[in-house]
Amino acid sequence: MKANTAMMQRTPSDNSIARIFRRLLGCRHPHMSYPFTVDDEPYRTCLECGARRAFNKHTWTRQHPYYF
Repeated sequence: MKANTAMMQRTPSDNSIARIFRRLLGCRHPHMSYPFTVDDEPYRTCLECGARRAFNKHTWTRQHPYYF
């Protein structure tokens, strides 16, 4: 029971530290959203850092490098 409550009591600084490491080391984009289409441009977004990547909705493949 104590382990569960310790996990739930995270401080805002825990999140800040994770963001700093992600900025320094880069995000590997492990969790991507489903494809979105805005103004006829499909893309997917990293749920960890918010980076976007173009997406080809016909072949279901990623296109081009990530951008913010």
